[in-house]
Amino acid sequence: MLPLNPSPTELTTAATDAAMGVLSLLLLLDLRRLRVRSTWQRNVWIEVFGLLVAGSVLGAITHGFELAAAVRAQIWLPLYLSLGLAVALFVVGAVGDLMGEAAGRRLFPWAVAAGVGFFAASQWLGGAFLIFVVYEGAAMLLALAIYLRVAMRGEAWAWWTASGIALTLGAATVQAASLRMTLVVPFDHNGLFHLLQMAATVLIAAGVRAGLRAPQG
Repeated sequence: MLPLNPSPTELTTAATDAAMGVLSLLLLLDLRRLRVRSTWQRNVWIEVFGLLVAGSVLGAITHGFELAAAVRAQIWLPLYLSLGLAVALFVVGAVGDLMGEAAGRRLFPWAVAAGVGFFAASQWLGGAFLIFVVYEGAAMLLALAIYLRVAMRGEAWAWWTASGIALTLGAATVQAASLRMTLVVPFDHNGLFHLLQMAATVLIAAGVRAGLRAPQG
């Protein structure tokens, strides 16, 4: 059995990563049971949450156990790929909510190419996490603008999604700031990011769920 990471903050990061994975899986299963007007659009969001599950599980393993540097580096490869694709498909879902399924379908292959391109660029530049922060930030700002547009045209459910995206951006700021805090147990910036991101994911999922059930305009 692999030894646990001796760092308390790495263990809380691993625990919150695992919790994020469980939450994403529960939201995924909820969407699978949902009767919706667009099964294609629902499947895009199911894929987003599925990729979040994969990334969270890999993150929990990376942070939670003492691993050889070579093993850790190999785990980061599918982790970066899953996160890159999750962000790309998030934008597909947003465009589908704004412009309809046909627009989402047209964007889908380009978004997948962008996600793979981000992964390739991150590896070419040495796997620097800053690359993902910039990539995610740009995509989330675009998605926020989209859902604000949807909300302003009278679709109230989009405020939930927009609020979750705004909290996601705030969580990314916390992660980039290298904060540390004790909330019963010690958390570093990664663990605090996961706590905020779980709340953001619930808000996003609430909006997604309501949007999938909303009548077509």
